[in-house]
Amino acid sequence: MRLADSQTVFLRGHRFPAAEAVRMGLINRAVPSDQLDAEIDAIVSDLLASESHAIATDKQLTAVVPTRSEGKAFRWTAELSARPSASDEARREGMTAYLEKRPASWAP
Repeated sequence: MRLADSQTVFLRGHRFPAAEAVRMGLINRAVPSDQLDAEIDAIVSDLLASESHAIATDKQLTAVVPTRSEGKAFRWTAELSARPSASDEARREGMTAYLEKRPASWAP
Protein backbone atom coordinates (compact mmCIF):
# COMPACT_ATOMS: atom_id res chain seq x y z
CA MET A 1 0.00 0.00 0.00
CA ARG A 2 1.37 3.40 -0.86
CA LEU A 3 1.58 5.95 1.96
CA ALA A 4 -0.64 8.39 0.05
CA ASP A 5 -3.31 5.70 -0.25
CA SER A 6 -3.26 4.93 3.47
CA GLN A 7 -3.42 8.63 4.35
CA THR A 8 -6.44 9.05 2.09
CA VAL A 9 -8.16 6.03 3.56
CA PHE A 10 -7.39 6.47 7.22
CA LEU A 11 -7.11 10.23 7.66
CA ARG A 12 -9.76 11.44 5.27
CA GLY A 13 -12.23 8.58 5.43
CA HIS A 14 -12.81 8.31 1.68
CA ARG A 15 -15.03 5.50 0.48
CA PHE A 16 -13.73 3.20 -2.22
CA PRO A 17 -14.76 -0.06 -3.90
CA ALA A 18 -13.50 -3.44 -2.73
CA ALA A 19 -11.30 -3.79 -5.81
CA GLU A 20 -9.43 -0.68 -4.68
CA ALA A 21 -8.97 -2.18 -1.21
CA VAL A 22 -7.40 -5.21 -2.88
CA ARG A 23 -5.10 -2.98 -4.94
CA MET A 24 -3.98 -1.14 -1.81
CA GLY A 25 -3.33 -4.37 0.07
CA LEU A 26 -5.97 -3.73 2.73
CA ILE A 27 -7.69 -7.01 1.88
CA ASN A 28 -6.40 -9.99 -0.07
CA ARG A 29 -9.47 -10.53 -2.22
CA ALA A 30 -13.00 -9.34 -2.81
CA VAL A 31 -15.97 -11.43 -3.88
CA PRO A 32 -19.47 -10.46 -4.97
CA SER A 33 -21.92 -10.47 -2.06
CA ASP A 34 -23.84 -13.44 -3.48
CA GLN A 35 -20.61 -15.50 -3.31
CA LEU A 36 -19.53 -14.37 0.16
CA ASP A 37 -21.00 -17.30 2.12
CA ALA A 38 -19.40 -19.84 -0.23
CA GLU A 39 -16.03 -18.07 0.06
CA ILE A 40 -16.25 -18.04 3.86
CA ASP A 41 -17.21 -21.73 3.89
CA ALA A 42 -14.19 -22.57 1.72
CA ILE A 43 -11.79 -20.67 3.99
CA VAL A 44 -13.25 -22.22 7.16
CA SER A 45 -13.01 -25.70 5.60
CA ASP A 46 -9.34 -25.13 4.84
CA LEU A 47 -8.69 -23.98 8.42
CA LEU A 48 -10.56 -26.93 9.92
CA ALA A 49 -8.50 -29.33 7.81
CA SER A 50 -5.28 -27.94 9.31
CA GLU A 51 -3.66 -29.32 12.44
CA SER A 52 -4.26 -26.94 15.36
CA HIS A 53 -0.59 -26.62 16.31
CA ALA A 54 0.25 -25.59 12.74
CA ILE A 55 -2.37 -22.85 12.90
CA ALA A 56 -0.99 -21.65 16.25
CA THR A 57 2.50 -21.50 14.75
CA ASP A 58 1.21 -19.55 11.74
CA LYS A 59 -0.48 -17.07 14.07
CA GLN A 60 2.82 -16.62 15.95
CA LEU A 61 4.63 -15.97 12.68
CA THR A 62 2.19 -13.32 11.52
CA ALA A 63 2.23 -11.60 14.91
CA VAL A 64 5.97 -11.66 15.64
CA VAL A 65 7.82 -11.41 12.32
CA PRO A 66 6.56 -7.91 11.37
CA THR A 67 7.77 -6.56 14.73
CA ARG A 68 11.40 -7.63 14.22
CA SER A 69 14.24 -6.52 12.01
CA GLU A 70 14.86 -8.74 9.01
CA GLY A 71 17.84 -10.51 10.59
CA LYS A 72 16.07 -11.09 13.91
CA ALA A 73 12.94 -12.24 12.10
CA PHE A 74 14.93 -14.80 10.08
CA ARG A 75 16.68 -16.12 13.21
CA TRP A 76 13.44 -16.30 15.19
CA THR A 77 11.66 -18.06 12.33
CA ALA A 78 14.50 -20.57 12.00
CA GLU A 79 14.34 -21.29 15.75
CA LEU A 80 10.56 -21.68 15.60
CA SER A 81 10.86 -24.04 12.63
CA ALA A 82 13.44 -26.16 14.45
CA ARG A 83 11.14 -26.76 17.44
CA PRO A 84 8.92 -29.80 17.42
CA SER A 85 5.79 -28.53 15.70
CA ALA A 86 3.42 -31.22 16.88
CA SER A 87 3.42 -34.50 18.68
CA ASP A 88 5.01 -37.45 16.92
CA GLU A 89 1.55 -39.00 16.64
CA ALA A 90 0.11 -35.89 14.96
CA ARG A 91 3.07 -35.71 12.59
CA ARG A 92 2.65 -39.37 11.66
CA GLU A 93 -1.09 -38.97 11.13
CA GLY A 94 -0.58 -35.88 8.97
CA MET A 95 2.05 -37.56 6.80
CA THR A 96 0.09 -40.81 6.55
CA ALA A 97 -3.08 -38.96 5.56
CA TYR A 98 -1.13 -37.02 2.94
CA LEU A 99 0.42 -40.15 1.47
CA GLU A 100 -2.92 -41.97 1.51
CA LYS A 101 -4.58 -38.93 -0.10
CA ARG A 102 -7.21 -38.67 2.63
CA PRO A 103 -8.09 -36.04 5.20
CA ALA A 104 -6.22 -36.22 8.49
CA SER A 105 -8.15 -37.50 11.48
CA TRP A 106 -8.63 -33.98 12.86
CA ALA A 107 -10.26 -32.73 9.65
CA PRO A 108 -14.05 -32.74 9.59
